[in-house]
Amino acid sequence: MKSFILDDKQLATRSTRSYSILALFLLPLSYIIRANDNLPTTPLWYIGLLIVIITFFLTSKYPRLPVKISVTLMITMALFTMLPGSEIAAIGSEHNVQMTYFGTYKFIIVCVALMAPFPHFIGYLLIALCLFIPPMQVLLFSPQIMKLSGQFEPWTTMGYALAGLLILHHRISTLKLHANLVESEAKEKNLRDFADVALALRDLTNTPLQSLDLLTELLRSDKISTQQASELLSKTTYRLRELMQVLSEQQKKLTKQQSLQSMDSMDIIRKTFSTFNDSHKEKN
Repeated sequence: MKSFILDDKQLATRSTRSYSILALFLLPLSYIIRANDNLPTTPLWYIGLLIVIITFFLTSKYPRLPVKISVTLMITMALFTMLPGSEIAAIGSEHNVQMTYFGTYKFIIVCVALMAPFPHFIGYLLIALCLFIPPMQVLLFSPQIMKLSGQFEPWTTMGYALAGLLILHHRISTLKLHANLVESEAKEKNLRDFADVALALRDLTNTPLQSLDLLTELLRSDKISTQQASELLSKTTYRLRELMQVLSEQQKKLTKQQSLQSMDSMDIIRKTFSTFNDSHKEKN
């Protein structure tokens, strides 16, 4: 049965892959929709080639990259989506073209806020960059660029960033709540499965125990011969031997076999049932 539980590497890789696909298809729109076709597209080709390579790598074999590499790739793509936009806008000002200078920042804010990438700090970091870099760039603007970049910039972009932070925080809180709920339900299901197994074991061992008690009483009263007692004992313990064979086969598959061997079996059972009872009380 396929597991739907993803580890940190898979979550980080999926986030980076989703961002690369979004950038591959949506980012060129900020350069295509413009007023002057004579503006150079060299920066667009640079970033397009980079994102095509990253997207192909992430989607070809579905790798499980280390979290640090996934974070580095996402930050790299984010920076490479910011810089070409700045260059094209600066060139556009020379052609007297009014452009959405901070359009790429808004694109990053919207994508990151809706995606809530993993690890979560990368989302806050990317939106924080989009919050602080635009006002720093404005200080370097020439009067011509200031005139054409928009009357309400960079305040509009900073407003986008603040709204993006709120949306991202809400998304992350919702995802964590959902993850805790799924974990709680999975834990309760495992405990219920264990309880069912324990009850089945009780039923399997109940009849042999009753037979052993009866056999003990018969031996004490000398109402049964040794041969008859041996035959009855063999029949009584048959189910127990069958049960032990099944448990021995499953023991080899346990991932924590050594730790389980160092603990008392009754302690394990008592602890598990105690956890199950506590979970049941909390739910009620």
